[in-house]
Amino acid sequence: MENLLSAIEAVRQKFGATMNDDECALLCNEVAWKHRSTGWGLSGKTSGTRGHLPNGTEIAHDILHHQPTNTIIDILVGAGAQATPTWNVLGAQTNLQNRPWVAPIDPASFGVKPTPTPTPTPAWYPNAPTPTAPPSASPSDAEATRNALKALAADVAALRTEILRGADASVRVEESLKRGLPVRIKTFIGKIVGTVGGN
Repeated sequence: MENLLSAIEAVRQKFGATMNDDECALLCNEVAWKHRSTGWGLSGKTSGTRGHLPNGTEIAHDILHHQPTNTIIDILVGAGAQATPTWNVLGAQTNLQNRPWVAPIDPASFGVKPTPTPTPTPAWYPNAPTPTAPPSASPSDAEATRNALKALAADVAALRTEILRGADASVRVEESLKRGLPVRIKTFIGKIVGTVGGN
C-alpha cells in the first residue's frame, strides 16, 4: 500500500485557503480516481459530518479506503476548514455495513456542460459606403450664404408689413360700414373685406 501524501498535496493546491465539506469530498475522489488501479476508493458515509459529490454520492470528507487491505487513511487535518494534507493510517475498517468502500468517479464527468452554439454576429450594412468628410466651405461661399440670409430676412420683414397694412385696411373698412354707407357700397366693400380678412 503506497503513501499518497504527495498526490494529496498536489490536488489540495487546486483549492483556496479553506475548503468546505463538499470540496474536501472532491479532493478525496480525485486522489482515489488517480490511483484506482491499485484499489483506492472512498469511504461511504450517510450521516454526521460528510461531503457530497456532484452526483449525490455521500462520503467521508477526509478518508481514503484501500480495498485490497481494507485499510482507511485520514488524509486531511481540519477537513471542512483549512484542510491540511496528512497521511494518518487509521487501520482496518470494521464497520463496512455503514461505512462501505465506494468506487471513485471520474472528476471529468462532474459539471460537464454542453458547449453552447455561438450566436453569429450580424453583419450590419455590409455594402455601406465608407463615410467621407463633408467638403469645407470657402470664404466666398460663406459670404454668399450670409448675403442670402440677409435678403431672406428683408423679404420676411416686407411681407410682415404688407400683412399688417392689410389688417389695418380691413379695420378701417369695417368702421366705415358701421358709420352707415349706402347699402350697395356696403355690400361691395363687405365682399372685399371678406376676401381680405378670409382664410
